Amino acid sequence: MAQMDLSIIPLATNPSGAPPNFTNPPSMAGTVFAVGLSLSLISIVFVSLRLYTNWTNARRLVLADYFCTFALIFLISYYALIASVGESAKHTWDVPMSILTPSYLKRIAAENFVIGPSLWASKAAILALYIQLFGKTNAWLRWTSYITILVTFCFYWSMVPLAGVYCVPKIGHAWDMSLMASCGKLAIVAPLQGAVGLATDLFILILPAPILWGLNLPPRKKLGVTLVFLAGTFAVIASTVSLYYRIRTWLGHDPTWNGSIITITTFVEGFVTVIVSCAPAISCFWLNIVTKSSIYNSIVSPRGSMANSEKVSDSDDNSEFSKNNRSRSSKPSLYGSANYEHTDAFYGKLTTMTEVRAVPVERTSKEGFIIKETSVDQSSERSFRSD
Repeated sequence: MAQMDLSIIPLATNPSGAPPNFTNPPSMAGTVFAVGLSLSLISIVFVSLRLYTNWTNARRLVLADYFCTFALIFLISYYALIASVGESAKHTWDVPMSILTPSYLKRIAAENFVIGPSLWASKAAILALYIQLFGKTNAWLRWTSYITILVTFCFYWSMVPLAGVYCVPKIGHAWDMSLMASCGKLAIVAPLQGAVGLATDLFILILPAPILWGLNLPPRKKLGVTLVFLAGTFAVIASTVSLYYRIRTWLGHDPTWNGSIITITTFVEGFVTVIVSCAPAISCFWLNIVTKSSIYNSIVSPRGSMANSEKVSDSDDNSEFSKNNRSRSSKPSLYGSANYEHTDAFYGKLTTMTEVRAVPVERTSKEGFIIKETSVDQSSERSFRSD
């Protein structure tokens, strides 16, 4: 009996009735590869700077750092597995059945093992960051974050044993085409996974909002901090798109093509969450390391010197009264008196601020005229905290 040539049989029939295109079909492989590679490289840079900064400043790493590193390792592993099966990123009717080799099936199984822990760790990294930033002063946020980490752990890690049951052959059985049908049963879990992911991302996005807007920061700085966390909206958008295509895949609409779109949204959802969780450390790296480096100062100093020279030439006046008047109205002495410790500045704690008071003073000139002036008193200090 002649053996069928699986290289000319598609995984599914084209709904339009057109024959399969095995020569040069439309493919999502390039897009999947580019998005995954770009986000992987950006995430590696951010996480590396995060670990370097935290270790340099504190000589230790915290729970959020470990979650972030774990998520990065698993997401890169997931990307590598996806890149290795790029030949299936086509319409289902343009993929030949010959693709279902033991090697391909093993990589598909491995994907199902790592995707759940990857997404969980990325979300746990953000929640652990909330605990680190606000947990000491906000018990409700601390416990809410811990509970969310635990609940999402139970859900996402449940994907691991399910992958073992449905995507790995039983002892004594081979890695063959029957596994594709068995592993396909996990598609019923896909919409649920997408819904939980979307709900979690929305929850993570709005959880710190009341605290962020209650920080004791200037409006511009407060807006900047909020925008950093609002970058998480990209993860929410990705989760929304992912849920839509997960439902379509579950309904049997072009699984390989829609699966490639789900893969892209998964990259965005996971990697963007990791990147956002590194924002405070990157800010600390810039303020505490970059701005204090000799290279940075060599670039900035000439500009500062030129600016100072211009100020000196402009203020060169023969009138002693004019000089005193300009010096007293200098804004930097009034508005530049707040000294922030960086680790508190990003989190909204103004450690020490010099109190500036305007005191009316009268003096008599040589000609006998009474001159009213304003004296600046900077003698007292107050401590402000946001908590």
